[in-house]
Amino acid sequence: MSQVVRNEVSKSTGGRVTASPTIVDAVAGQIVGRIGDSVKWCDIPFDSGVISNSDGCTSLRRRAAHVFQKIVERSCGGVTGDGGYLVSIIRRRQALANLNLFLPTGRRVTERVHHHADLIYSVGTQVVTLVNIVGAAGLVVHPRGAVGVVVKAPADVNDTYRVRFSDGFEAALARQAVEMLARFLEGALGDSGDMAPQVNLHDRIIYRCVIGSQAYGLADAGSDIDRRGIYLPSAEQHWSLYGVPGHIEYDETQEAYWELQRFLVLALKANPNVLECLYTPLVEKATPLATELLSLRSIFLSRMVYQTYNGYVMSQFKKMQADLRNHGALKWKHVMHLIRLLLSGIGVLRDGVVNIRVEHDRERLLAIRRGEMPWAEVEAWRLSLHDDFNAALEQTHLPSRPDYERANAFLISARRRALHEDLP
Repeated sequence: MSQVVRNEVSKSTGGRVTASPTIVDAVAGQIVGRIGDSVKWCDIPFDSGVISNSDGCTSLRRRAAHVFQKIVERSCGGVTGDGGYLVSIIRRRQALANLNLFLPTGRRVTERVHHHADLIYSVGTQVVTLVNIVGAAGLVVHPRGAVGVVVKAPADVNDTYRVRFSDGFEAALARQAVEMLARFLEGALGDSGDMAPQVNLHDRIIYRCVIGSQAYGLADAGSDIDRRGIYLPSAEQHWSLYGVPGHIEYDETQEAYWELQRFLVLALKANPNVLECLYTPLVEKATPLATELLSLRSIFLSRMVYQTYNGYVMSQFKKMQADLRNHGALKWKHVMHLIRLLLSGIGVLRDGVVNIRVEHDRERLLAIRRGEMPWAEVEAWRLSLHDDFNAALEQTHLPSRPDYERANAFLISARRRALHEDLP
């Protein structure tokens, strides 16, 4: 993480800032503390221009980019054209703790501190002691609950931290003896993401479908079955102090479900995965409420499909071109799905529906996945599809924006029906 931050400091300030290791570690600690387990995303380049997808990685990437941007903005006020250093994050950690940073969904980062059991707190992280701190004479110099700052982080979760307190006293503390301050202040309120098993959110699923290669007609013997869907929390769960997660996942069965409001918001933003859920022919479960939503699916289609589908493909191909130059290798399955996404987007603008099956182009797409189509031919096809996409945008009869009012009316109606015990 520190190397990622170091690179981003230089890039974000045009090479005018050289950050000391202590400050770099502090920034890394702030980002990890606010966003979560660095193992999931620290090796992903910061790129806020990529739309989010079902695996959540790009969502984390956006989140990281936004947090980093705000930290740099608040901490680089003294930077000049002839060089300089970041203002010490250690000295300004309290100001950083109070930053109003927002997720793409509008939720403040500080409302939920994502946590991982094996997370190592970086230098500069504020922690709360879970034990009494005993001095050389055997007397308690700081009681349990004292706040300190990590001044030396361990290389392994089994090693100890060096924590400094307000009076300058330092102590070596094991991982189980400290907890991140932000996490400590949340208490049980930070555990909503772990509530799904406790409140049986799986029993609140109103819609389940199959997307991916199985739905596209591109599956082979090794293809997974990707199930996606929607759950509607009961009114009691939704109104709870703990709230409900925006999505729930079951990795062992390749299933993922969005909370209804989150699903609607993503559909209004023309998220490809979500729109495909509304149009896939492989529907395994649909309650009356879900059937009603399917009858309204056209309200989510708009010209915004051009920006989301087209923009995502362009950004991904740019990265692939760099990979090809630097490493000489490509993920052909990903290339295939990007071409398929262009075909789907063109179909939305031309036909006013999301075409899931790819019968007409099936063999060409499979040739890409097998690595049989030369890269030059793939590029030529992609550029041709971009031209077709541009033409479809000029000729489409879809509105500029989706029907927010009807989507909102549906959500309010669903919330009212969630008052009843039975699943609508």
